[in-house]
Amino acid sequence: CFPVNAVFLRASWADEYGNCTAHREIGPTDLTAMAQACRNSGGKVIVQVEKIVASNLVNISSEYTPVVALLTGHDEASYSLQGVQSVLSANNYEVREIDITGSEELGDDINTVVIAAPSKDYTDDEIKKIREWMNNGNLGRNLAVFVNYQADCPNLYEYLNVDFGIEVTNNIIIETDVNRQYAYNQYYLYGDIADTDYTGNSAGDK
Repeated sequence: CFPVNAVFLRASWADEYGNCTAHREIGPTDLTAMAQACRNSGGKVIVQVEKIVASNLVNISSEYTPVVALLTGHDEASYSLQGVQSVLSANNYEVREIDITGSEELGDDINTVVIAAPSKDYTDDEIKKIREWMNNGNLGRNLAVFVNYQADCPNLYEYLNVDFGIEVTNNIIIETDVNRQYAYNQYYLYGDIADTDYTGNSAGDK
């Protein structure tokens, strides 16, 4: 596998910190992957943009503001909540703190729900509330979970396992074969496609 010494990309706007948007580009899908592959190889990423703008102007000029619900009520670490909220707010997300232990519902206008490293487990009713929100929406709904490895949350972990096939462990999985890494990152690994009724002729591919 050869190293990537430099990559030339096209984006729309960039701020003073080097963050770029691709909202005016035709095919922005692979921009992040190419930049990551180059940086992971020790190369230089060169981006051509239409204009340089202040970071706050990018947020103000955006036509769409996604809504993120930051769930509280389970002794989440304050630094986790503040860190997530700071990053999201700086990137033009509307962040709402919702106490999942209360009666407030997860609205239909919410795009993403964030569980930020709870210290206490979720109850069956709280899991049901999240599951119903996920299942009753369209494909654009997301659930992001940050795990507190010092906490014991069997209900939450069972939900992640049953609904998404995610098993929470203390292990770290990496790929040592660069031919099976995505964007030359050992944490982004390719899996083999199993032979099922859904995969058809794709079985055996990566």
